[in-house]
Amino acid sequence: MRIAFCGKGGSGKTSIGSMFIRYLVSKNEEVLAIDGDINQHLSHALMIDPDQLRALPRLGHHMKILKEYVKGNNPLVEASQIIESTPAGYGSNFITFKGSDPVSRYFVLRKDNLRFIAIGGHEDNDVGTTCYHKFTGAEGIFLNHLLDTPSEFVIGDMCAGADPFASSGLASRYDAIYLVLEPTLKSLSVYEQARQYADPFGIKLYTIANKIMSPEDIAFIEGKTGQKCMCTFGDMSVIRSLEKGQEYEVSNLDTPIIQSLEIMRQTALSLGERDWDRYIKNGKFFHQRSSEGWASAMYGTDLMKQVDLKFHYLDILKSSQKEVA
Repeated sequence: MRIAFCGKGGSGKTSIGSMFIRYLVSKNEEVLAIDGDINQHLSHALMIDPDQLRALPRLGHHMKILKEYVKGNNPLVEASQIIESTPAGYGSNFITFKGSDPVSRYFVLRKDNLRFIAIGGHEDNDVGTTCYHKFTGAEGIFLNHLLDTPSEFVIGDMCAGADPFASSGLASRYDAIYLVLEPTLKSLSVYEQARQYADPFGIKLYTIANKIMSPEDIAFIEGKTGQKCMCTFGDMSVIRSLEKGQEYEVSNLDTPIIQSLEIMRQTALSLGERDWDRYIKNGKFFHQRSSEGWASAMYGTDLMKQVDLKFHYLDILKSSQKEVA
């Protein structure tokens, strides 16, 4: 299943998201971690070797490789005209946790049951020439062509604020949103936006209370959201130590933190099978919005022609399962 960590900048979404990833890995879950934040701090929070990280190509910096692979033999799509919302179709190529595809081999750093991918950020020659959606667009293309199963965890560290909901529909490529909230009005303003954008598309939204100092803090968040927090985090000395370069192990975490992480894991597992019909429907909605809003004019062709009306992910999943068998 796919879980996106969202929240106001500084709310602790990357810290809690990375801790959750570590916990999943310690429970022998298969995990793909996506660093989709412009600040690109997830790799540090996961203590990925700096030399390995420097050598890892960023997905958004090499879009041609991604686009040419996922295009495959899909007759409705030209690789040069693939945008973030371009849907998969029959003939498209797909990415799997097995990592045998060219995209995985090139962009994914793997260590045991953890996989890591970074979408990248602005380099010197990008400044003033492009917005960050160039990079989030790579994540959307990747997710639209990812064949993951309910037993595989995809954890995305998203951009701060409501951008993953509002601008591109990227949040709809995930099964659930874990929204990290502080007991402040600024933090809660993101909840109001997230709920507004999530509800029409059936996106499940769970709240995590962070930086909690008292029961009144929890009551404040739940009173403003009208939603019970999935779990809470208070003082986390391990995170402060990590910011100073001091590593920690999951076994070092206090019992209340472990309990909260297990609640998060069980909530994710309870999501079950993805509703691929809703996924396809939402994808078509956002692709139509992009096509009519800017993309068709930009490319000089009707990009709604990219939509394969007969395509369904379940057909591809069943076919891949037969090949494994």
